[in-house]
Amino acid sequence: MHSILFIALFFFSGIAGLIYETMWANYLKLFLGHAAYAQMLVLAIYMGGMAAGAWIAGIRLNEKAHLLVRYAIVEIVLGGAALLFHDLFVACQHFSYDTVLPFLDKPVPVFIYKWLFSALIILPQSMLLGATFPYMAAGFIRRFPATGGYTIAVLYFANTLGASIGVLLSGFYLVEKAGFKGAIITAGCIDIFVGMSVLLICRALMPQRTGSETAGAAVVISERSVDTMPSPEAERYRSPLLVIAGATAASSFMYEVGWIRMLSLVLGSSTHSFELMLSTFIFGMALGSFIIRKKIDRIRSVPRALVLAQVIMGIGALLSIFTYSRMFYLMEFFMGSLRGNEKGYFLFNVAGDLICMLVMLPSTICAGMVLPLIIH
Repeated sequence: MHSILFIALFFFSGIAGLIYETMWANYLKLFLGHAAYAQMLVLAIYMGGMAAGAWIAGIRLNEKAHLLVRYAIVEIVLGGAALLFHDLFVACQHFSYDTVLPFLDKPVPVFIYKWLFSALIILPQSMLLGATFPYMAAGFIRRFPATGGYTIAVLYFANTLGASIGVLLSGFYLVEKAGFKGAIITAGCIDIFVGMSVLLICRALMPQRTGSETAGAAVVISERSVDTMPSPEAERYRSPLLVIAGATAASSFMYEVGWIRMLSLVLGSSTHSFELMLSTFIFGMALGSFIIRKKIDRIRSVPRALVLAQVIMGIGALLSIFTYSRMFYLMEFFMGSLRGNEKGYFLFNVAGDLICMLVMLPSTICAGMVLPLIIH
């Protein structure tokens, strides 16, 4: 029961994480003056910051600490930062326009300042987001050690599914109902709720011990950590797997950027179109981790499965070039069949989502399998 609660809370954390990404893009395009630049900058800083946060968290995973408590603290701090983000952004924006930009007074320094400001204002939160998966995954496995690769796949599925929903929730509902400030505060409240809930669950799971028993428990945790470390034979695969993980991530986001630019010509370049494309991309990754969740612990050769996933992902990406050209005819059919009213716009977005799935899903499903396989 407690394991299900942790997975459900990690799902809500994913919702909040992608509300941040979409809202940061909306904020920064007001400052940069270019929506495409804002989207690409946010994507780069978001992923780069998450990488840095994951690395910092990763080097501390073997410490004698309650990792789920650390995860909860990160979520609470992240939520608190979100509650302050709007007012901080507005204050910094006014200071920039009133003081800094008139002082710089040259195109190149102004351009550099705008990009540095945009990067720095979202980098700390991105690093906190990056720490959540290592702390949750390692803490969950330490608390429920018998679950193995299934755990990683299910946690990844829950978080990415939440992320896919978070994109749509922010773009189609929160901005309209609550504005930019309300949307990002909603995400902050979700993170604070997640963090506080995890703390309460951890407290309920923690038995009352005497001092000597507590010391003994720390030794048990330490021994468990040592037991789960890779053997010297497996250690030699660490560097190749890290290279594969990095190359897969690079190719995946080349796909994302390329598909978004390509499909913008089919769906249009509106904010809702971007959110549909991003949501579909992430949903495909969630679907991949869901499909492999029950098979991963029974796979005889994980490297072979990893090779198969990579090859199919590449083939799917190449085939998308040929399927893409057909999407114009499909969109033309939908446009000719839909009426120009509210219901027609809803069906237009459904049609756009379907087109995104036809182009993206074959590759993104395989991409969603790669991380659980590499970690396993």
